[in-house]
Amino acid sequence: MITMIFKWMLQRIMKIGLSRVLLVMICFCSTLVVSAKGFYVNSQIGLDTNIGTSALAPWKTLENAKTVTLQAGDTLYFACGSSFIGGMEITPSGSAYHPIVLTSYGKGAAPKFSNPDLSILNGNAIRLSGNYLVLDGLYFFDCAAAAGKDSTYTAIWEVGAVRIVLGANHCTVRNCEFSNCPKGIQSSGEYALITQNYLHSANTRPLSAPGWGPIGIQMGNSHQEVSWNTIKDYYFVGGEFGADGGALELDDGRNPKKDIYIHHNYTSSNMGFLEVSWFSDIAKTETYDLRIAYNVSDDYQDFVMLWAPTHETYIENNTIFRRKQIRNAIVPAVFLCDYGGVTIRNNIIATDSITQVYTGKGEHFHTNNLYWSVDGRLPNIGAKLHPTEKYNTDPLFCEKGKNESNYSLRRKSPAIDSGTNLMGKYLLDFLGQPVPKGRATDMGAFEFQGR
Repeated sequence: MITMIFKWMLQRIMKIGLSRVLLVMICFCSTLVVSAKGFYVNSQIGLDTNIGTSALAPWKTLENAKTVTLQAGDTLYFACGSSFIGGMEITPSGSAYHPIVLTSYGKGAAPKFSNPDLSILNGNAIRLSGNYLVLDGLYFFDCAAAAGKDSTYTAIWEVGAVRIVLGANHCTVRNCEFSNCPKGIQSSGEYALITQNYLHSANTRPLSAPGWGPIGIQMGNSHQEVSWNTIKDYYFVGGEFGADGGALELDDGRNPKKDIYIHHNYTSSNMGFLEVSWFSDIAKTETYDLRIAYNVSDDYQDFVMLWAPTHETYIENNTIFRRKQIRNAIVPAVFLCDYGGVTIRNNIIATDSITQVYTGKGEHFHTNNLYWSVDGRLPNIGAKLHPTEKYNTDPLFCEKGKNESNYSLRRKSPAIDSGTNLMGKYLLDFLGQPVPKGRATDMGAFEFQGR
């Protein structure tokens, strides 16, 4: 039995990384130590007069689930195939070894949650207000946008299908799906982990007209990890800026911004990958220790818009495409850095020749990047090249199909072994394969394994 457990752990390490496995181990150990309670909700066959502590006698609506006294280690189960309308706030706290978990049970489609009513919990379908809470395997759809014209900053930061409030620390959102939610996740607690979620189809309405397009994940505090997510179609054409939105945003200057780790995400057709606010915020807060690594981004507009002063910021081993710009984009560039403190290295940047790679007023240090123009013309860099960088060089992607993993490298790719050697800093590439494999780290998000 012990051998089987360690074999399973090793497989998980290779697939999702050490930090994810540690979380799984915590949950696994909790089942051995605590006699936790389970509560069950089934909108199809349940009754609110049932005891709710058995899958054979589940509750029907969210009403009992809202008022049940959850303890550390308890699990609130929602039946697959169920659907719930309205908002629910979780205020009790779990513990490091015994989190409170909200998840699914049974077979079929993941349980669905929607809150289209802004007057109920600001449109949050689930609001996390305690510590050590976990959402796992739930589906969110058609949640509310912020109020109409000229919403305040604080109103923007209160909406989201899932909201982690200020003071709700060590919360996790994983394996969830978000469809047509103008904001998928608002994370204002510290030590949040947002991982392996799918956010999509948010291009039909703004978050708040005229100045806010839809946002996949908005972070408003320090110690955030956003990893292994897929985010698609967070953009809206129209409004104050002509087009707006984006996969990720870091703002809310009322709180510190440090220790932000964004890695192994796939984003496509969003109005930018990451924006860090400064002037357009309630207060000005500088950003420290920001790492952006092993992401694949095929979006509109920028890869990063760093309006704020940043310190100890590293943008490493990303594969970035900018080949389908929306005409009204206000920043048709890859990197906007208005201040210094940014190191950009080991990236593959494939653009059309119109899109400028570097813009902004700040200095940045860039080495060991590969630049390639997808339209056959010379790449528009906008900065002096470093001797370690490769200009107008085809990276030789596999590109066998329409899957993001096909941006891995062919055997003769010039990106192989051409990056700054970051041995020990990162363990896995975009596909969960070991890094480095050869003499040095490869450029881009994919480490060639066929040596």
